[in-house]
Amino acid sequence: MNILTKIIIFLVSFSFAYFSVPYIKKLNIIDIPNARKIHSQPTPKAGGLAVNAGFLILILYLGFFSIEVSFQIAFIFLFSNAFLALGLFDDIKEVKAKSKLVAQIIIAILTVLSTGLYLKLTPLFFVNIIISILWVVGFVNAFNLIDGMDGLAAGIFIISLIGFGFLVKEIEIILLILGLIGSSLAFLKYNYNPAEIFLGDTGSLFMGYILAILAILYTRGTPVGFASFVNDVIVVGLILFIPIFDTLLSITRRKLNNRPIFRPDRSHFYNILEDDFNFSIKKTVNLIYLLNGLTVIFAVLFLQMSLAFQITGSILIVIMISYLVMKFDLLKTDDSAELIKED
Repeated sequence: MNILTKIIIFLVSFSFAYFSVPYIKKLNIIDIPNARKIHSQPTPKAGGLAVNAGFLILILYLGFFSIEVSFQIAFIFLFSNAFLALGLFDDIKEVKAKSKLVAQIIIAILTVLSTGLYLKLTPLFFVNIIISILWVVGFVNAFNLIDGMDGLAAGIFIISLIGFGFLVKEIEIILLILGLIGSSLAFLKYNYNPAEIFLGDTGSLFMGYILAILAILYTRGTPVGFASFVNDVIVVGLILFIPIFDTLLSITRRKLNNRPIFRPDRSHFYNILEDDFNFSIKKTVNLIYLLNGLTVIFAVLFLQMSLAFQITGSILIVIMISYLVMKFDLLKTDDSAELIKED
């Protein structure tokens, strides 16, 4: 498929998303401020409807030109929209956390069983299936946690897509990535600080699912073995570093401070940068963009290195991260969390 097709997919997705945002704002789905949110005024949300345009445009393009859509892409479209619908319902009605988790598990199970996409990390098929379901649900929620500042989740989504774009080979997946980058960039124009509209769970659940599936698609062609396992974990871990790091940090922090794991607070590392280091929202978000960009570059470079170097480099990165976590006291918790009512 030529470069013109790729440009068309990108531009049409960008345009479709850009011009759809004003209509989404008119749906009057509003995010109300509370103690842990950075905005002080009610703000429209459910902006993920615009981001989904990238996938929709791809399906329509392939159908219009009578190009066969693989059953895996069709099912991924179906289930990503199931997460989108779940998020939209939550944005409108505020679904209880346990009910939302059950729905996510069901969608993840259907994804793995219907598409045949799963992580091949062990020789045991059943174990791989369980790990894959846990991965999809876990990462979707990890990405949802990172959606706490104007433009943060959308920017991380774009940077991560670019990372996977360098790694995948299938033209369908490359077109999907281009379409989603286009629609996400268009949305980011409205979502960057000061945000006119938020992603909402509509967008964060959809984006998290897409990235979780791209990770599985990247690893599906590698053979089972120690070297492949290390390579896949390092590369995927670096591309998706920010949401994985923040989630692990949040779980560790809450356990150390005897807080419920699912209790919301303002102790995410991006909150600490803003509150304790007096970073502006823009400076915080731009710094995290830079960090994510560097980890994506490291992921691509690691592919060119030997297994021994990959392991050594990973150990050094973990040591450096651990040092920074302790130095900047990122394991502390915010007492204002006690004032926030749980879902």
